[in-house]
Amino acid sequence: MNITVFSRKGCMKCMMTKRFLNEHNLDFKEVDVDEDEAAMARLRKLGVKILPVVEDSNKVVCTGFDQEKMKKAFNL
Repeated sequence: MNITVFSRKGCMKCMMTKRFLNEHNLDFKEVDVDEDEAAMARLRKLGVKILPVVEDSNKVVCTGFDQEKMKKAFNL
């Protein structure tokens, strides 16, 4: 797995998503879209309007906090 979480500081759903991944011992890279303009531009190009965005190997797993989609994607 190559998990990336695109998030923003102070975002409750972002914090919940990262907590969920940590509780399931899944390693992930966090990208703060306020600090990474290229990442934000990429998400806009994909039509994403809700944070966080969770990707696995550059494929969007879910947007927002969606436990069921993450459980399914990561076989939990």
